[in-house]
Amino acid sequence: MVLQMLAEGKITVAEADSLLQALEEAAAHAAGTPAAGRRPGGPGGPDVGARLGELLRQSLEEADRALDRAVRSVEERLAELERREPYRQIRLLAESLEQTRSRAASRAVRAVAKEAERAARALEKLKEKMAELDEKLAE
Repeated sequence: MVLQMLAEGKITVAEADSLLQALEEAAAHAAGTPAAGRRPGGPGGPDVGARLGELLRQSLEEADRALDRAVRSVEERLAELERREPYRQIRLLAESLEQTRSRAASRAVRAVAKEAERAARALEKLKEKMAELDEKLAE
């Protein structure tokens, strides 16, 4: 449990060592024997160091596997985006062409409307001139 807490980052190595030492001393005291596996004056015995080394090795291996999975995931996503990029560009081009076509159609409609107004004014002037000529001819 102490090693699990260390692996999860809930405690430091020094705290884990202290807890393991206290557990060993409590177990030895309950059994009436001195704590085994500890060097006098040292932070921990060989079995604690070995366990911590193994835990560290396992943690590093898991981190390495997680990093490999993350890199593969990123590479797969990039490959997918690269496959989609031409289609995205084609779609953007089609949208741009549609907008251009729509603007051109709007300009053409406005131009035709202006021409129709000019033609209507010109026709009106012609009618006025014809009416004037008819009056002159009638005189």
